Amino acid sequence: MAQTYKSLQSIKNFRKTLKKASNHIYSIENSLVASYRMIEYLEKYNIKVPKKMGMLRKNDEREVFLYEIAFIGAYASFEHFMYDFLYDLFRKYPNALCNEKLFSYEEIRNFKRITNLKNFIADKLAVAKSYDIDEWIKVVEGFGINMFNDEEDSKMLKFLNILRNDLLHAGGTTSSATLEKVKKTFNRSVDYSQMRKRHEIFDDCKKLFISSIALFNKIIKNIESS
Repeated sequence: MAQTYKSLQSIKNFRKTLKKASNHIYSIENSLVASYRMIEYLEKYNIKVPKKMGMLRKNDEREVFLYEIAFIGAYASFEHFMYDFLYDLFRKYPNALCNEKLFSYEEIRNFKRITNLKNFIADKLAVAKSYDIDEWIKVVEGFGINMFNDEEDSKMLKFLNILRNDLLHAGGTTSSATLEKVKKTFNRSVDYSQMRKRHEIFDDCKKLFISSIALFNKIIKNIESS
C-alpha cells in the first residue's frame, strides 16, 4: 500500500510545493541579510548608501511579516493538499463513495461518460470533506492511513490551523472562539483575559513556519509508509 499512496500525484505535488516554499523564503531571507551587511559596510567607511538600498536596513518588523506570509502560505498549501489528497483517494478507491450522498440526480443526470461522473463525485466529496480538519483526519484514517506518530502531532496540526486562522482573519489577535478551540484541542483551561490581544507566539513566525514545514513533511512520510 505504501507504494500506492506514494504514487499519488497529490503527494508529489505537496512535497514539491513545500520544498519550493522553503527555498524561496530562505533565499529572500539570505538576500535581506546580504543587504544588511552591505549597508553596514558602506556606513562603516562613510560611503553614501543608495536611497533604495537604504530601505533595506535591518528591520525586525519586516522579518516578522516575511514569516507571517510564509506560515500562512505554507498552511494554505496544506489546505489545498487536504482537498487534492482526498480527490486522489476517492478516484483511486471509488468504493469509498458508495455511502456518500452529497449530490442530487439533477447534478449527475447529464453526464455521458462514467469517468467524468466519477471525477465529479470525487471532487464534490473531496471539497465537502476537506473543510473541517477533524472531518478530514477521520476520512483519511478511514482508508487505513496513519498520518501521525502520536497524538501530539495531531494536536499540533490542529493548533497550527487555529494559529493560521487567527493570523489571517484577525491579525494575530485572540478571540473567545480561538480560546475555546485551544481548550478543546488540548483539553485544558484557558485564560480569557487574553482575548483581543496579539499572541506572543506570532513574534516568532519563523519558528511557526519551520514547525509547519517539518510537520507537513512528516505527514507525507507517514502516509507513504502506511
